[in-house]
Order: sequence, then structure tokens, then C-alpha cells
Amino acid sequence: RREALAPLKQKAKKAEQYIERLNVEKEKVAGILADPALYTNDDEAKAKLARLQGEAGKIGKAIEAAEAKWMALTEEYDKAVKVD
Repeated sequence: RREALAPLKQKAKKAEQYIERLNVEKEKVAGILADPALYTNDDEAKAKLARLQGEAGKIGKAIEAAEAKWMALTEEYDKAVKVD
């Protein structure tokens, strides 16, 4: 039975690792966004700021989707283990 559940457990583990990578990327972008030099009237800085804000939004949405997937996989695994 455990062997049958191993692929599901592995999928949940991979989803969790993906969330961790996304969170690292989120922190990296947040660190760059904290640079006061981005908030000037310089056109290049404005363009970089807009790009980074868009990237931060995409990462946030990716984290939400990955967390939902991880939760579903974890719940499915937990239910399968309880049936065992």
C-alpha cells in the first residue's frame, strides 16, 4: 500500500520544493524592490520598477497556485493513508 502511495507523496514533496524556490525568488525580487534608486524619475529606473513589480505579481500568483496544488496533493495523500 505504501509503495502505491509513494508517487503521490513524491508529487507533494516536489510541489513543496517548488513553493520554496518561488519564495526564494520572491524574496530576491522584494530585496531589489527595496532599493530607493528604483523610485526616481529616471526612465530606466521606472522601466525596471515596472518590470520587477510585474515579476513580483507573477511570482505571487505562482505561489498561490503551487500552494493550492500542494494542499490538494497533501490532503489526497493523508486521506489515502487513513484508509490504509
